[in-house]
Amino acid sequence: MGPTPAAPGPERSSNYGWFVVALLWVAAMLNYLDRQAIFSLFPLLRKDLRMSNLALGLVGTVFLWVYGGLSPFVGYLGDRFSRRNIIVATLALWSLVTFATGFARTSVEVIALRGLMGICEACYMPAALTLISDYQPPARRSTAVGLHQTGIYFGAAIGGSFAGYVAEHWGWRRAFHSLGVFGVLFACFLWASLCEAPRGARDPLGPGSAGSSTQPLWASLRVVLRSPTLLVLSAVVLVFSIYFWALTAWLPLFFFEKFGMGLARAGGVANAYVQGASVLGIGLGGPLADFALRREARARMAVQVAGLLIPAPFLLIIGQTHSLVWAVVALLGFGLGRGLWDCNNMPVICDVAAPAVRSTAYGVFNFAGMLGGGIGTLGFGLLVKRAGSGTLLSAACPLAVLAAVIAWVGMKRFLLNDMRNLRITLQAG
Repeated sequence: MGPTPAAPGPERSSNYGWFVVALLWVAAMLNYLDRQAIFSLFPLLRKDLRMSNLALGLVGTVFLWVYGGLSPFVGYLGDRFSRRNIIVATLALWSLVTFATGFARTSVEVIALRGLMGICEACYMPAALTLISDYQPPARRSTAVGLHQTGIYFGAAIGGSFAGYVAEHWGWRRAFHSLGVFGVLFACFLWASLCEAPRGARDPLGPGSAGSSTQPLWASLRVVLRSPTLLVLSAVVLVFSIYFWALTAWLPLFFFEKFGMGLARAGGVANAYVQGASVLGIGLGGPLADFALRREARARMAVQVAGLLIPAPFLLIIGQTHSLVWAVVALLGFGLGRGLWDCNNMPVICDVAAPAVRSTAYGVFNFAGMLGGGIGTLGFGLLVKRAGSGTLLSAACPLAVLAAVIAWVGMKRFLLNDMRNLRITLQAG
């Protein structure tokens, strides 16, 4: 791919850091747009390719489990090699897979291509978030990461509507083809515009905070798994992802069947309100955590606890209401909490993990999340006929409470000690 461009000098580092956020915002949008578009096309895939509910559930589960299973390993690659090169290559590859999905003729081919997309997309997030974190000082990390995450929400929001609209007018194959072409073109632009950043350059943690990892994978994983806070975050995201990905995968079909909507509208309602409210949650949660951090070291995780707890009653409403208005209100409440939670994940990891293992740490976090997401997506497909979609959606309420309790216990018992241990280690190194 050629030599990696060096990061700009100190006089440009702040402005260029925000430019990096803007560049990766588009990449994140494409990441989730390509990932989510297929869910709005379930009715057509079920009709044209004769896919069963189990097969449709596997479309989500295979992607998530392949993505999650590889996450610790590709996270380690982000600690060893140029993150800029990883980001550009993976964007081009997942876009080519998206393009190829438009040629699928059987359910087996669709599922196999989703697994291949999981391999390609797994590389992106650890590399992107650690690169953003290295361009921002700790006092701005929640805000910067939050802005990047809004690209994810935007992609998820328009993915359903875009794919549904294109499918209704030109067929579902054209939706995949158009997305794939745009992604390859943007990968070419990113290759010319994105620079690598020195690791840990903005961390005031002593001389040991900079530099790429030179230790083997097992040693990096051992460092990550010795942190109680990182283990708590992984447990929380596993529980969170069970209900989040079940909602993400099956809500378009839920609105299509329960409220008699067209494909474009069902995909739009199921995604746009959640993602829009998530952007609001990030707009509140990122700056709030950065500001409160000046007085309370646990502020980021406290905001996360609130973000996990707020959606609980709204999740109960989604599955039980017969009113579209109340269903939309519930989606807004869920999205608000999700934004508060999401914008602080990587900043909390940066608070307790050394720069040389942060990408690996996020890979472990991603592994847990995708494991839970696969359980939720496949479980919904297996149980929907027996229990009903409304009952299954409402079952997310106690899971949200459980996730909030786990996060609160971790914040109270482990966070400060892990932050102290990191400072001692880096100052000594």
